[in-house]
Amino acid sequence: MAEPATCVHQFAARVLEPAICQSVVDPRGRIYDLCRRIVDLYCSTDFPDPVSIGARFVQQPGLRPQWRNDHGSPPGYRYRVSMFEIRQQPSEQHIMRCKAWSVQSEYVQRCREVKRMVRFEPVFALDTALGLMGISIEIDTRMHIVMSDRNQYRTLPAPIVCHTWNQLHRDDAVIKVFDMACTSPAATFAHMARRYDLESLTMLADVMACRDPVLQRSTRLQLGRFVGEGRHLANRRLCMRALRLSLHGTDSPYESKLRLAILRRGLPMSVINYSLMVDGRVRVLDMAYPEFRIGMEYHGMHHTAQYVDDCERLNALTAGEWKVFPVWGAMLASESAMDRYVRNVRSALLAAGGSSVVGEPKNLWFLADGRRHRKKG
Repeated sequence: MAEPATCVHQFAARVLEPAICQSVVDPRGRIYDLCRRIVDLYCSTDFPDPVSIGARFVQQPGLRPQWRNDHGSPPGYRYRVSMFEIRQQPSEQHIMRCKAWSVQSEYVQRCREVKRMVRFEPVFALDTALGLMGISIEIDTRMHIVMSDRNQYRTLPAPIVCHTWNQLHRDDAVIKVFDMACTSPAATFAHMARRYDLESLTMLADVMACRDPVLQRSTRLQLGRFVGEGRHLANRRLCMRALRLSLHGTDSPYESKLRLAILRRGLPMSVINYSLMVDGRVRVLDMAYPEFRIGMEYHGMHHTAQYVDDCERLNALTAGEWKVFPVWGAMLASESAMDRYVRNVRSALLAAGGSSVVGEPKNLWFLADGRRHRKKG
């Protein structure tokens, strides 16, 4: 029989990752939760063989996740063993995975240094929890920890910042990444609402529910469930509005920023990662209005190394009567440049007969209003 670690790895690669993709169409995310629970049971079994796993699974019916509160966990908290560790450096062709691995490696080292400095087992939160999960959007270099009662611990040395939060007692609030306890993806999303504006929080929801199964940390359903079930949760309205604007299956926070910039300027919601057959090959557009054959592409720095391939792809799309509008990071950072960009896309939409879908500029808070979404439904 193979080693336990090998078995778990094979199970995750063959079953868990496809299940994450299937959970998108599963309204209750039961496939995702079930596979996570099986792996948790496997990891916590002293003699990992099919009989013992099956026996424990039968003895604990239902789909509730398995939690641990061992002697090494923070006092008073139960944590879930996560599967967010990136233990090997990914291939260079996986740009976002390489970035996540780099961010996570840095924060694992920094968090271990913090654990050596303090006299208790800290629960890392906010930007530090995001870093442990390999997420970087607007990273704060300070080290953030959270607890239910700040007065029970002594003053902490810089750069450690201590916070209190009334949701930390919840079963789904704390996980472990490697040997560090931190707030779970859903808890971190809700906690970040105290610092992020609507646009940044929407981008965070997109990143957590991204298309890549290796980097996906949660789903919109799970984020919404944590927010909806939290009693006395601050900034609940902000969280719910961010979830209404977020989309599952995005590829990068910059593409999310582009989508939101377009929405604010009166253009309709686009289809993300739109696939089409052109010149005998499958081409994927970051965002598209298929009915009007208009596409939008975000080009990061890595596109400079694949410029020839991008030109070939854009030429094929143009030959197929598509109009594709690329945008670079410098343009995305400039309001005036984005105004000019959206005017060009708007003109193309109007020329293609899209006058009924083009509206006036509106702020994101209005666009995310729940009453507006109910009227549409």
